[in-house]
Amino acid sequence: MKKNIKAISIEKTYHYEEDPSNWIPAYTKKEIRYILVDADTGEVVDDAQGFGYKTPQKAYASYAYKHPTKKQASARTLKKMYEGWARKHRDIADELETEILDARLHGLEVTPEAVKEFARDRGFNLPMSANVILDIIR
Repeated sequence: MKKNIKAISIEKTYHYEEDPSNWIPAYTKKEIRYILVDADTGEVVDDAQGFGYKTPQKAYASYAYKHPTKKQASARTLKKMYEGWARKHRDIADELETEILDARLHGLEVTPEAVKEFARDRGFNLPMSANVILDIIR
């Protein structure tokens, strides 16, 4: 079930002590910050470890990053898997990525079949489907 999240503004007050060594007098600073709350229950969902976010957009973006959809989480996992494979097979991965980027630079569409053929010609197995590799390299 998706939560109904809302950004609300809060006023944060910071007190700074006098620092005679740097000629800084004591002062108080007030800022508007944003936290995320569950609109139905009023429960604080994210407050940036008590600091709040500078804009509502930053608060929503942080929440979206911390709570990805299943599709986003799956894409992150696949990307990490590909990056691990690419580190172990750096020469092949570099060549594959260069070929794909060069083709696109020249306005050519790279198909999954072309990626499979590239792998076959060089005698290695792809770590995942060619479609996924093309999505990651994009």
